[in-house]
Amino acid sequence: MSTLKLLLGTTYFCVIASTTWAKASSDEATRFFETHPNTIDFREVGESLLFANRLVGLELRRSNTGFHLVRLYGIAENRDFLTEDKSGKPRDIFELRMSLDPKHVGKNDRFNIKGSLMGIMDEMAKDAFSIGSHAAKSVSWRWEGDDDESVLYLDWKQIDVKEDNAVLDVAVTVTLRADDPLSYWRIGVRNRGRRYGIERVRFPLLNLAPIGEPEDNVLIVPRSRGRLIENPFKQRKIQGYYTCEFEMQFQALYDSQRRNGIYLATQQSDPCLTQLQISCLPSEIAWQVSHFPPNITFADEDFTITYDTVAGPFQGDWFDACQIYRKWAIKQFWCEKGPLSRRDDIPKWYKEAPLYFYTTFNDSAQGTHSMDENLQIAADHFREWLDWAGMRLPVNWYAWEQPVHGLSVRDIPGHIARSGLKKSAGRWSGMTGHNYYDGNYPGIKTLREFSTVAGQLREEGGMVCPYIALELFNQGPAENAPYTAQAKPHAIRDLFGCIRSWGGDISWQMCSWPQWWRNRLKETCELMLDHENIGGVYLDVMRGSCLPCYWPAHGHSAAGGNSMTTGRYELVKIIRDAIRAKDNEAIMTGENPSENMIGLIDGMLTFTLSAETKAPLFATVYQDYIPRYGLELSTGEGWQGRFPEYRPEGFFIECASLFCEGSQIGRIRLRPRDAILSFQNPEDKEEIDFLGRLVGYYRQDRAKKFLVYGQLMRPLDFASPSPMPTQTYTAMYEPNESQFPVLMSGVFRADDGSLGVFVVNAGEKEVRFKAEMELSRYELPANAIVDVAAVTPNGTSKEVLRNVKNVVPLTGSLPGHDVTMFWIKPTH
Repeated sequence: MSTLKLLLGTTYFCVIASTTWAKASSDEATRFFETHPNTIDFREVGESLLFANRLVGLELRRSNTGFHLVRLYGIAENRDFLTEDKSGKPRDIFELRMSLDPKHVGKNDRFNIKGSLMGIMDEMAKDAFSIGSHAAKSVSWRWEGDDDESVLYLDWKQIDVKEDNAVLDVAVTVTLRADDPLSYWRIGVRNRGRRYGIERVRFPLLNLAPIGEPEDNVLIVPRSRGRLIENPFKQRKIQGYYTCEFEMQFQALYDSQRRNGIYLATQQSDPCLTQLQISCLPSEIAWQVSHFPPNITFADEDFTITYDTVAGPFQGDWFDACQIYRKWAIKQFWCEKGPLSRRDDIPKWYKEAPLYFYTTFNDSAQGTHSMDENLQIAADHFREWLDWAGMRLPVNWYAWEQPVHGLSVRDIPGHIARSGLKKSAGRWSGMTGHNYYDGNYPGIKTLREFSTVAGQLREEGGMVCPYIALELFNQGPAENAPYTAQAKPHAIRDLFGCIRSWGGDISWQMCSWPQWWRNRLKETCELMLDHENIGGVYLDVMRGSCLPCYWPAHGHSAAGGNSMTTGRYELVKIIRDAIRAKDNEAIMTGENPSENMIGLIDGMLTFTLSAETKAPLFATVYQDYIPRYGLELSTGEGWQGRFPEYRPEGFFIECASLFCEGSQIGRIRLRPRDAILSFQNPEDKEEIDFLGRLVGYYRQDRAKKFLVYGQLMRPLDFASPSPMPTQTYTAMYEPNESQFPVLMSGVFRADDGSLGVFVVNAGEKEVRFKAEMELSRYELPANAIVDVAAVTPNGTSKEVLRNVKNVVPLTGSLPGHDVTMFWIKPTH
């Protein structure tokens, strides 16, 4: 026999033997998962470590240099959630990103200024390198526990970091609990090296397999109101930071047909800056979370995460995944003030306000080239809405400072939003940009009649909330703006001392930690409450954390851990306490804040609607804990000039979507802006009448207890019309079209156990509908008996069903752009 034939034969035998062994090992692992004798059990089989309770099974495989996760198995589902490794190389369970300590780089940028935003993280990590979970000189494991909770301890010892030999040790714990489908993962890294520091730790690394047919899979991610992504295996990459782009900590992948899947989350009771990365391929989804040490890239510093990353099977769909998260989330500190029905720190008028408005005075589209005159124009338009609504309503005002040429960075010739103060003609001539003098009040005053007009509006029910930026300071074109010398030491800096500006805006990013900046913002809000008759403030650039600052001289660690979230929380709390001390009726809302800010704020601005907002994830978790409102509604003909893909039905889709999850409807534009709704324009009557029907329910106590104070439940599943008619929608600033159903529903459960069901027709044509509500799915007892009344927007009601058990049939016919309510009252 030739050497080649012998080699091929040997290779063939090894492949067959390896495949046969792997299948036998897998079969034995499955038998252990399904038949192990104890509530929680462990077994070592060859190189495999098998760990299971009655709901989830894990298989980890050991080598001489590390461990890797082979299987995550749902026992009830009889399903593996990880792809099979066919590369022949063991996969990593973690990835350590290491970088040279900045003290060894020898770079000094303390006299420079550079644009930033979240890109600072990647920029500071550009020379980082990775070390995987198969680089240890020795490994060990142990298992301990009982039938209530058991822990598997995995240890990697003496990992090399380039020329630094054996300087890293890694410890991983995996915990299982009785009657809990989730596995709980933690990691700690000991770094004895003097040259290289930890830039981030990616852990755990999971390669998720399609559940059933890939096209039936759905991925949910907590971006803005919530994103539901169908067939995610056709996507590319989804990533973002918690507490920035992602407002909550959980995701789920599930089969929409079989209604089971895998739930994934971190459980950060003390929120830290983390990055979620989901890389999608046709055959698998690579899921990972990056955790950042307190001092990013500092050598000779250890890092242990103080929270769990969880993964495990669950039954159901997006709503059921939200309930898993809600059960954990409402026990956290940000919900300790309780639901809105018990929160007395938020003014009642604001909790029950159905609409939100905004304008900016530096726009001549429906105004003039005088910002002072535009102030009056805006106030008069707002008065029309106040008279129409008959209730107190909030409005955000932008560009409220007196324009002073030569004192803003926007006066720089190359600025992307250059001032129009010296322009001779055009829409913006004689105008500043909004957020033109951030941090400069009262050194730069408000518009001359600001205080008078704001006071008049407040007496009429209009609560003016000016724009104030939490993280921007306008230093002027020659660092000549008011307070600049005091501000400069407190700007965000990177690892090498470079001041970071707000992207292309040039204004300095300010760190949330320094006492000077905290006092500057506190003083701004206090003085405006004292002198400007405002009804609150809108805090822009809020999120749940400060943008990363690497400058420990400010009193925090270098960008990582909980430093940025803690700094932001403390800053906002100082402002909140100052506002409450001055005025119990004044409110404070913020831009896209994460869940960790819920206990501090009165409301949050969020994205109005996107192509993937097909499931109200945030509202399902937190509707009864915090008010929310949209960024901007698609209103008026002026919208078409800015967005060629504008469709007039978008307004109705947006309003229906916001209303059905209990959000305030807005923001609605006011003059002097274009794309407004005008009471004088007959073409706007249908939109205004539609808003009137929605607002009608906020005038009724029995409806408000659902829309304002109720817990958002599962929406209706319409049996007819079938198929459901749809409308095309294109979101602002997004190129993708999407289809939304003409009928939308919102189901709310009140504290007394009654249900409010709202059905909205966002289409033009009348639609007959039918839906059957299984009461057991809405937290009513199995033996519940209910009566059902239909309630109109004007408050009239009619009993439609009596003494119904188990399943409630809801039927009706809705004209185009109309809404109805069903009031379901338990009687026994």
